[in-house]
Amino acid sequence: MSLQQGAASRNDASLPQGWEMRYDPDRRRMFYIDHNTKTPKTSGKLQEIAEHSRRIRDLNRKVLSLSQSQLPKSQLQKQFLELNELITREMLRLDGIDSGGNKEIRNARKAIIQEAQKVAKQLDDVKVAIQS
Repeated sequence: MSLQQGAASRNDASLPQGWEMRYDPDRRRMFYIDHNTKTPKTSGKLQEIAEHSRRIRDLNRKVLSLSQSQLPKSQLQKQFLELNELITREMLRLDGIDSGGNKEIRNARKAIIQEAQKVAKQLDDVKVAIQS
């Protein structure tokens, strides 16, 4: 696979060391570059993990927004419960992705699960603030 001109590129701390996520606008899909091996990766499972990564980042933004919200306590608690459920679902779905012994898939999945755990921890911190 050749790199398309105009492809959006992003290095992300949630990706394995030496990996980069890119978007190919012609094919309208994400793919990865493993700079360690200098090869593009388009595994369906890696694609699925990338989608979970995107959703985790979206949830992270919502958690940060909730932490700064001035909503009444009852609404904060409701949003907390919703976000907690969504984060848990993402982690369960990620946990269900079988690496089939593929180290790249296993490492990518592990990195995103760790990111989800960080978001869950931030949400727990918000819960403590809500209860105070």
